[in-house]
Amino acid sequence: MSDPSHPSISSQLTYGNVEFNALCVDDETYSDPDAGTVTRCWLACDDHKDGAVLRELYLEANGDIYGPRGKNHTIQRDKVLDAPSSNGVFRHGDYLYFATGGEEKTITDSKGETITLNTGITKIALSDFSTAARIRFSYAKYAEYAENIDKVVAFEGVADAKLHLLSPDLFSDDVVNIGDYYYPGNSNNPGTSDNHTAPAFQGKSTITVDGNLVYVSLGAVGLKVFDLTLEQTDPAPVYQYLLTDQNLGNVNAVTLFNGNIMIANGADGLVVASIPAQGTDLEILGSYNPVGSVNYVAATDSYIILAAGTGGLYILKKI
Repeated sequence: MSDPSHPSISSQLTYGNVEFNALCVDDETYSDPDAGTVTRCWLACDDHKDGAVLRELYLEANGDIYGPRGKNHTIQRDKVLDAPSSNGVFRHGDYLYFATGGEEKTITDSKGETITLNTGITKIALSDFSTAARIRFSYAKYAEYAENIDKVVAFEGVADAKLHLLSPDLFSDDVVNIGDYYYPGNSNNPGTSDNHTAPAFQGKSTITVDGNLVYVSLGAVGLKVFDLTLEQTDPAPVYQYLLTDQNLGNVNAVTLFNGNIMIANGADGLVVASIPAQGTDLEILGSYNPVGSVNYVAATDSYIILAAGTGGLYILKKI
């Protein structure tokens, strides 16, 4: 990004039979006896053989992926979670929190052993990658830490969607009902034009916490924003952006940028919105529709970065 008009790939990792669904780059450097001072990056992966896997790699000071000279391995540590899919990972304190999707159920594995799938949220110690705690529920889509209320906020992506407000030790769970959740492939979709995701894993929906508010991407329903301090079981959204037969899309992610709300709206592009002067419906300021499907959006400094599926990576500059 030193020349933002012509960004270049400085380093990359290709890994067969694995889908990389989400990542977390540490905000602290780490001293490794062999690699020196590095930044750790954690990948939420779907391995075609093992299912949900957490993998750790190192980034050098120039951003390159660290790999020992003469050796063909860049993954420092990994952990198999015994779940169908991985959807999110973040760090809080000395732990990682890992969101794994799929249906919570008991199965017989390839060794003939009976196991309960670890869908939900798993707390993992950074020191040795051991499991510190776990709470199980089906279709955990994403999770973030809400500092203002000292809770882990997790999104359960079922038809009657829920937020789980969890204590950091995962011992307590306040469940909040947030209404319908429609995903690509669901015959009840009110207005999606983006049907490329298998219903078994229910889309790419994420959440974004900002202060007391959580922005919940609800697929073909749209976007709803809730106040985390209300302590209500069935709260009404404080703001929303709802999709209809005339207003198509599939809301996958949201980021906040310079006072605006950037909405990754699937095959219907990027939607730019703001908090309304009155009422609950977000004010729509504009949109950008690249080739592909906007699955995720991030922003830093003056730049907005879009992950656009088959369209690739787009970098937009605010002027």
